[in-house]
Parts: sequence; C-alpha cells; structure tokens
Amino acid sequence: MKKLLVLATLLLSGLVFASNDANVVKTESLEVKERLQAIELINVTAEKSEVQEIEPVSETVVEILEEAERVEAEEG
Repeated sequence: MKKLLVLATLLLSGLVFASNDANVVKTESLEVKERLQAIELINVTAEKSEVQEIEPVSETVVEILEEAERVEAEEG
C-alpha cells in the first residue's frame, strides 16, 4: 500500500512538472511569434530627398589628397 502511494505521488508530481515545461515552451513560442508580428509591422523603408547642392571640397582637402598621391607615386 505504501509503495502504491509513493508511486502515485511520483507519477502525479512528474505530470505536474511535465505540464509546466510544456506551458513554458508554448509561452516562449507565442512570445517569439508576437515579436515577429511586431517586427513585420515596422516599416523600414525610408525615402530621402536627393541632395541638390553638393558642398564644394575645401582647398585644404584637395591639397592633402594631391600630396598623398605624390607620396604614393614616389614610394611606389
């Protein structure tokens, strides 16, 4: 009788733990699906207007680039 009671207790506790694990998996699965649905709703396309005016390159930058080209030509 005592063995039957212990066996029944173990069986019931095993079922309780098994059902809790199943619920966690389902919950996590639903959370992932909800996150994916939220991501799908985000509109990630952005339109930028064309830049009509391009800023002129400063003379200092032009001089630095010319100097770099000269140095590369001398070394190469």
